[in-house]
Amino acid sequence: MAVCPSCGEENPDRFRHCGFCGALLHEETPPEEERKPITVLFVDMVGSTARGEELDPEDVRALLEPYYARLRAALERHGGTVEKFIGDAVVAVFGAPIAHEDDPERAVRAGLAILDEIEGLNEEDPTRRLEVRVGINTGEALVALAARVSEGQGMAWGDVMNTAARIQSAAPVNGVLVDERTYAAAAKAIEFEAADPISAKGKTEPVRVWQVRGAKERAAERAVAGTPFVGRKRELDELLAIWRAVEQERRPALAAILGPPGAGKSRLLEELGRRVPEAAVHKGRCLSYGEGITYWPIAEIVRAAAGVRQGDDEEALATKLGNLIESLPSADTDQLRTISAALANLVGARRTPRGTYAVTDISQSELHWGIRRFFELLAEARPLLVVFEDLHWAEPTLVELIASIASDGTGPVLVLVTGRPELADLHPRVGHERPERRVLSLDPLAEDDSRALLTDLLGDAASPAAVERLIENAGGNPLFLEETARMLSESGSAAAEWSASDGDLPVPSSLQGLVGARLDALEPNEKRVAQHSSVAGGEFWSGAIAHLENGHGRDGELEALEGRDLVRERRPSTISGEREWSFKHAVVREVAYGRLPKGRRVGLHVRFAEWVRGLTGSDEEHVEVLAYHLEQACRLARDVHQTPVPPPIDEAVDALRRAAERSEGREGLREARRYYERA
Repeated sequence: MAVCPSCGEENPDRFRHCGFCGALLHEETPPEEERKPITVLFVDMVGSTARGEELDPEDVRALLEPYYARLRAALERHGGTVEKFIGDAVVAVFGAPIAHEDDPERAVRAGLAILDEIEGLNEEDPTRRLEVRVGINTGEALVALAARVSEGQGMAWGDVMNTAARIQSAAPVNGVLVDERTYAAAAKAIEFEAADPISAKGKTEPVRVWQVRGAKERAAERAVAGTPFVGRKRELDELLAIWRAVEQERRPALAAILGPPGAGKSRLLEELGRRVPEAAVHKGRCLSYGEGITYWPIAEIVRAAAGVRQGDDEEALATKLGNLIESLPSADTDQLRTISAALANLVGARRTPRGTYAVTDISQSELHWGIRRFFELLAEARPLLVVFEDLHWAEPTLVELIASIASDGTGPVLVLVTGRPELADLHPRVGHERPERRVLSLDPLAEDDSRALLTDLLGDAASPAAVERLIENAGGNPLFLEETARMLSESGSAAAEWSASDGDLPVPSSLQGLVGARLDALEPNEKRVAQHSSVAGGEFWSGAIAHLENGHGRDGELEALEGRDLVRERRPSTISGEREWSFKHAVVREVAYGRLPKGRRVGLHVRFAEWVRGLTGSDEEHVEVLAYHLEQACRLARDVHQTPVPPPIDEAVDALRRAAERSEGREGLREARRYYERA
C-alpha cells in the first residue's frame, strides 16, 4: 500500500494519485537532461528525390534497407548514436548520452567509414549508384539522457543540430565537411584541407569549414626518460633561488605561476613546499565565482592561523583572534589595534579582540596596512611562503593588496600566485614580468616527460602503443595524462591489453572531453552528487549537499568520488560538525557545473542560498556568498525564462545591497558600486 504524503491515507500501489485527496502518491522524477558538448553527423543521399520518382516503392525499400543497416553499423561501431532517420537522411550524435574523450575524431572516422560502406554497397550492386554528402558539427546541446530514440523521441536540441545540416548540404559528393571545432579537436589524427566558408541560415558570419582527406598515419614511438616529478625542474630551481634570496636578504618578493587548467601549478607548489621545510606556508584560494568576495583568500589564511571554524560564536571568535594577536611579536598598541580590526573585519566578527575600533570604522587603507603588517610580524618568527591560488578569479582590490605585500612590505615573505594565462592581461601588476617580480609560464610537458609520468602512473601495465597514443592525445597536460591513466585503470580491463588500434576504450582528445567522460562513467547517484557539489563551488560541505539532495545524506557518494580522485576531503573542516570537501581540480568542477541545464541551476542556487542562511554564526560573514548564489539564480532565470522555481529577485537585491554596505567601509566605493549596479 502507498501512503499519501498529503492526507496520510493508504492507497493501492497501482494508484498514481490519492483516491481520497487527489495528491500525487509517488514523486515523479523529471527527465534527466544535460547541457554538454556533442558532435553531430548528418548524412544525406544525393539525388534521392529523382530516384524515388523513378523506382517502385518496393524497390525504394530494397535500396534503403541495406543503406540504413550499413550506416547504423558504421556509426555505432565508432560510438555514435543514431538519433533519427529522415527519409534517406541519417542524423547521429557523438557524446550523447555518454561522452568519450575523442568524440569529434570518432565522428570524422565514422564519416570516412560511411563513405567506405557506400562504396561497398555500390560494388555489391553497381546499379545502385549511391552517393552521399556528410556534414559534421561540434557544439553544445541540451541532451535528453533517457530518450528512447527507437520510439522517435528526440535526444538533442540546439543550434549544433541545424548547423550540421547546413554543413552537410555544402559538403562535396562522397565527401566529409566539418566545422572549425571538429577540425581543431581531430587535427592530430585526421588530415584536413581548408574549404571555402559557407553561408548558413541564421548565421551572421560565414561558417569556416574543412574537408576531410583521410586518417593520418600513426606517429613513430619515442624514447623513454624522466622522473615522477617531471618537466618542471627549471621552474622549481627558479623558485628555490627566489626563496633563498628572500630568506637570506630578509626581503619580500612576488612570483606568478601561469598555466592552463591541469598544467601542474599546484603540483609545482607542493614540490616547492617539500624542498623548503623551514618555511611557514599559508594558502588561500580565490573562489571560482570571482567578483564579490574580495578578501576571501586572505580570510581563509586568517581563519586557519587562528583556528576559527564556522559556527564559532562571537566570544569564541574574539578569543581565537585575540590569541592570534597575542602571539604576534609586537608591543605597539596602535599597530595591534589596527591589525585586530583588520582581521576581525576579514572573518566577519562584529567586534575586535583588542582596542576600541569598531569593525566598520576601519578604512580600506587601514585594512590593507593591517593585513600587510600581520604577514610581516608572522615572518619575524619564521620565513613565510604565502600562496594565492586561482588569481584569475580575483577582484582588482585583492590583486593590488597582494602586489603591495611584496612591493611595500618588509621581511622574509615570498608571495606566490597562480593563475591561468589570462591573468597577465587581467592583472598586469602581478602577471607581467618586472625586475621586482618573476613570472613563470608552464609550457606543456615535453614528450619524454609525459612518457615518464605515464610510466610512473601505469608501470608496466601499458603497452608501448598505448603509451604513445596517450601521449599524442594529451598535448603535454599533466592532469590529462593522470586522468587518462586512471581511466585506463578503472576501465575493467588491463591497460596492457589495450592498443592504439582498439576502438572500445575511448582515447582523450581534450581535457574537457576527458573530465566529461569520467563524469559519465560514474554511477548515476555519484554523478548527480558531483554536479550538485559543483553548484557550491570549489569547496563544499556534506550538509550543503544533503540540502541539495532533499535532505538525503550523500557521504557514501562523496567517498566514492574521493576514491575516484575527483574530490578530496579537507581536514579540519572550517564548519564544526560538517565534513568539508573540495574538487581535486577546478576543471572537474567547471565541467560538472556546465553539464547542468540552466533551469536546474536556478533551483540549486536557491537551495544552496537557503543552506547558507541556515548556518550559525554571523550572517554578514556570508553575505557575499549569499548574494552570489541568489544573483546567479536570477541571471540564469533571465537566460532561460522557464525555471522550476521563481527567480529570487527581491532576496538577491537585498543581499547585494547588504554586501555593498559591508564593502563601503573596507573596500571603498568602487567595490560597493559594483554591488549596487548588480542589484
